[in-house]
Amino acid sequence: MENIKTEIINFALQLIQEKGYVAFSYNDISKHFNVTKASVHYHFRSKEDLGLAVCDKLIQEIKGMYFSAQSTQLPDKMKILQYIKKRIDDIQNPGICPISSMQADYESLPPSMQSKVQQLSELELEYLANILKQAIGGGKSCEDTYALAATILASLKGAVLYSRVTGKDLVSKVLGQLEKFLV
Repeated sequence: MENIKTEIINFALQLIQEKGYVAFSYNDISKHFNVTKASVHYHFRSKEDLGLAVCDKLIQEIKGMYFSAQSTQLPDKMKILQYIKKRIDDIQNPGICPISSMQADYESLPPSMQSKVQQLSELELEYLANILKQAIGGGKSCEDTYALAATILASLKGAVLYSRVTGKDLVSKVLGQLEKFLV
């Protein structure tokens, strides 16, 4: 029973990455699993409940990546690249960041999901800013590293979108530029 619930969450995450939160329906899910919509509703009473479960999954994934990066024996500057590359690997397939997708749908989301998407956004920025602060240190303020984290994330997520549309591998080029800058 828990396995099908997890599969539904994972498929909903994929749909959010492909279409956006607003554009997918329980019909998409029921067709994919060859079940009735009532079967999907059995596990998630509403699309909002499913969206919240997807957000919770993303929160756990981001926390896991952060703590994994923190626990490695790599030099601090290499931790940045490890964390960024892991985030990009997760974002690129199937081709758009689910957080960015939900940010784009933000005004159309129910209030509980808006709150979760805001929490996800803050967490993503905060964790990267913390890794940057450790690596860069020195006289950089928290505001500086937070702004740098936003710059890096916006650049990489933008590169993912541009790559999706143009068919060019801009992600590895942006990663290469970041690596030169950060290391």
